[in-house]
Amino acid sequence: MTVINLKKFNGLSKAHRDLLMEYGEKFEKDSNAVLAKASEVDNAKLEKAGIKTIMLKGDIAKAYLNTIYGAKWAENDTREYKVDYKTLKSKVYRPGS
Repeated sequence: MTVINLKKFNGLSKAHRDLLMEYGEKFEKDSNAVLAKASEVDNAKLEKAGIKTIMLKGDIAKAYLNTIYGAKWAENDTREYKVDYKTLKSKVYRPGS
């Protein structure tokens, strides 16, 4: 993730803003493969250390996800945002999934 101060970003020349956006989009597309590979290495270390993966299924999995997502999203429902939080939530949070 990259965070850029909007005032500073808007103060850049159009060419520099375009360049940052171009490289930001490229990084967003390319970073998934890099992060997936790093995750594989980390997971192998965890497995070697004896950590076991547990896959929850059915109603238990749904209850777990509803609890985790519901708790965090419920907390966020009380905050003020400078983004369209309701639209963001509708795209990311899927109760009952």
